[in-house]
Amino acid sequence: METSDATEGTDFEMVGDVLDGFDLTYAERSRIENRTSELLVLEAWLDAAVVGAAVEEVRDDDGTLVGCWAENAEYPGASAYGATPDEARSKLRSVLVGWVELGSELHHQIPSIHEGSIATTA
Repeated sequence: METSDATEGTDFEMVGDVLDGFDLTYAERSRIENRTSELLVLEAWLDAAVVGAAVEEVRDDDGTLVGCWAENAEYPGASAYGATPDEARSKLRSVLVGWVELGSELHHQIPSIHEGSIATTA
């Protein structure tokens, strides 16, 4: 099996290259590709939501930095605290995963990214 350079092709094409190395039926490959496609969309959504997050420094009364607060106002209740801006964003990403999972379990409309605004999908 050949390996692809991470800078070549799309993530989905690289998944196809990996799947080529397995003896899969058409149905098995289709199921994996569909699930992979869903995961790639979720990853893109998470990246966009985290990039769009506001990160504020939290300081004590003496002005000493004690951490950072990250939130994206488009996703109510999704916020996180970390020691650094990067840690706050990383934790926000985890919170957003839980936010989507819970919304899905409760049959809420899940936001997706389309032209920079929120569209809903079932």
